[in-house]
Amino acid sequence: MPRSVAEIQAEIAKVKQEIATRDMYRQPRTQVGWASYVGNGDRGLLDAYQNREDQYNKMMKQQQFQAAERALQQKFQAAEAEKNRQNAYDIAQLNKECALDDKRKVEERERDKNLLAAEIAQAEYDDAINKVDIDKPETVLAARKAAIKLNYANRNLPYYADDPQSFTVSTEFTEDAEPVKINKTVNNAIQVLDPIVAAPKNQWTKEQKAAYNEALEIIKKYRPELLTKYQIEAKKKGKTTDEDEAAYQADLKAAGNSAAKINLAKKKHGRI
Repeated sequence: MPRSVAEIQAEIAKVKQEIATRDMYRQPRTQVGWASYVGNGDRGLLDAYQNREDQYNKMMKQQQFQAAERALQQKFQAAEAEKNRQNAYDIAQLNKECALDDKRKVEERERDKNLLAAEIAQAEYDDAINKVDIDKPETVLAARKAAIKLNYANRNLPYYADDPQSFTVSTEFTEDAEPVKINKTVNNAIQVLDPIVAAPKNQWTKEQKAAYNEALEIIKKYRPELLTKYQIEAKKKGKTTDEDEAAYQADLKAAGNSAAKINLAKKKHGRI
């Protein structure tokens, strides 16, 4: 890279200073000095010259030493400065990594917290909607609250934005929950069966038998553990009044005009 004008001027000034210093200490060896020494044995001029030469050489060595010292010091300072810069950089990088690690940990804790909140909200929602009974407004209100809570919790999930529709549930409930609906159906069936079981034999009509069998199918489907009990009760009932009357009329017809057979038929069907 070419030197600037200022650098060139500084170099010229340095050279001029060195020349001036050299001229101050170094003087030419004149014949006068040697003549004085040869003729008179006087070394004054020669010694003075030598002394100045020695001083100049000493000064130059001192300057070289000082320059070397300065160069060494500058090199040391530059190395220290570079080391300090590297240390500062390393510390900055470490602080940056620590900050990123702290941020990542905070984000992970927040994510885990949101996932847990969503799981709890989902469990509460599942429980609430399975208890919805249109005849009990408090169950509808509980389900609505659970749905609102779940929707809020799901909005904090990291993948909510990808498919918000899949993570949003309705807050309106207009019919019984399936378990409640089944329970009501079973209770209605039992309310049909129990009175028929308790009724006297002469009320066991074909209409009651049909209603009984229809209710029994519901028990078979939803409460099979009660099926045997009601099957036994049906067997105890025996024939319906309609079936018994038809059998009685058939036996009477078969008896013809035989008084003995007619009486036997009456006894058989409890008509005597």
